[in-house]
Amino acid sequence: MHMEAVTIKLLPDDVLADILRRLPPRSLATSRCVCKAWHDMIDAGHLLRADLLPHTLGGIFIDFRFLQVSELFRPSTRTAVFGDLSYSSANTAVSEHCNGLVLLLSDMVVNPATRRCARLPPLPPLPSRVGMEDFYVLRGDKFLAFDPSVSSHYEVASVPLVPFEERLGRMPRDSEWPPSPFVLPVYSSETKRWEERPFVRQGGAAGTIAGMLEEDRLDLDVKRYGVYLRGALYAQIQNDFCCRISMADLGEREVRCALVEDAFRFLRVWGLDESRGRCEWALRHRVDLGQVLARGIYYRREETDERWILENVNDGGAGSDGEAEEDDHNAPVVEVERETIKSDYISFLGFHPFEDVVFLCDTLTRGLAYHLKRSRLEYMGILRPRHYGHIAGSVAGVNASFPYTPCGMGELS
Repeated sequence: MHMEAVTIKLLPDDVLADILRRLPPRSLATSRCVCKAWHDMIDAGHLLRADLLPHTLGGIFIDFRFLQVSELFRPSTRTAVFGDLSYSSANTAVSEHCNGLVLLLSDMVVNPATRRCARLPPLPPLPSRVGMEDFYVLRGDKFLAFDPSVSSHYEVASVPLVPFEERLGRMPRDSEWPPSPFVLPVYSSETKRWEERPFVRQGGAAGTIAGMLEEDRLDLDVKRYGVYLRGALYAQIQNDFCCRISMADLGEREVRCALVEDAFRFLRVWGLDESRGRCEWALRHRVDLGQVLARGIYYRREETDERWILENVNDGGAGSDGEAEEDDHNAPVVEVERETIKSDYISFLGFHPFEDVVFLCDTLTRGLAYHLKRSRLEYMGILRPRHYGHIAGSVAGVNASFPYTPCGMGELS
């Protein structure tokens, strides 16, 4: 250590600063503790740009059924990021989001905060996946893995689907699912190519191919979500299985999932308990939405309003004609009006990335924020796209939704 310090001190300050600024934020923060000289240099040069990391909620991307592109439901006063992604030349619906990067259905990776984008190359041919060719008949779902505090590079994993019975080919019906090793194509923005990466299964199989086929719940139109938390990709796959894919060994926080069920009345929230070698879903909250609605929806004072709007990109970006509310879920709530309403149905939109808040959609019209700790339901704004009723009619609905956290980093051309 002493010899390294002496060698580094021989470098001019500007050269050393240029070397340090190339480090990812987490490594740069560690380097700040090496010695006083490095500490002072990093602080004086403002090298540790925490403002570039995804620390705020920028809005919610919502993919409405029958609309060409996803809409961004966002606070109206935050105009640094917009939902119009037409500069990517592939303005299609959002299929994934991870720490500020979004993946479009057109296989374009976009950073809405920097307005940069990059297209994924086509998946490689299949023959080298010995013994797994039949799994890739349907190609599968793509999931983003990106942690800007570790690296400015991202990865995309393609997880296959068990195909229909008549397209299963030579795969024995009693084969374990998932197989081990599970060979997945993974794209790296650092190498700019796909590679086949084997993953060894930990624990027993979730089932067999025959069992997956008996469930008969393969719906290509159903969105399967993934979340990347500090080195592990948690992917929702067929028949509501959840698999954890360890892309790096960096530890994980709790993964959560939610469901509005029982005739749209009860909200249930589960957390994935991975303590002491377990991997089980534990029920964290059970909320009777009927009782919550009976208590009323809360509004905030107009002078402190930070109204949420829907951008209406599909309708020329004219903006929403509804109202919206403040996004600061830590701020004291001042009860101004409490409205008791009835709702036809409520659907789940996502979790607040930093607070114990669940985002809900009331009858495809109003955005709501439910505070789990305070048992309080707040009105956010009108999130129904203009003319949407005439476009979608009786089949209107939300295909997918992604709480979006802006990030100023990411290796995109």
